[in-house]
Amino acid sequence: MMSLELKTRITVNTFPDGYPQGTAARTLYKKYGFTEERPIIHDNLPRCEMKRPASTEKRGGSFHYRYPEFIKAADKAFCPACNAEPAPEGQTDIE
Repeated sequence: MMSLELKTRITVNTFPDGYPQGTAARTLYKKYGFTEERPIIHDNLPRCEMKRPASTEKRGGSFHYRYPEFIKAADKAFCPACNAEPAPEGQTDIE
């Protein structure tokens, strides 16, 4: 779910409330901001349409979203300690 595109509205069809086999899916969708919009019939079975609006939310600090930063930080050419640079302001060098 975290790989979903945030900038676009997403619509899913899932089982309606009260349908035990769909409880896990509905719980997951609700966790990620989907809301129930309307009941529908799909393949001659009751379903509900759930939508998640587009968002400008920035992703968290997950390693996967910050991978280029970690690659750069792992390079000795950019390592502050390896290059005898002073500690950033507000931090203290360990002596």
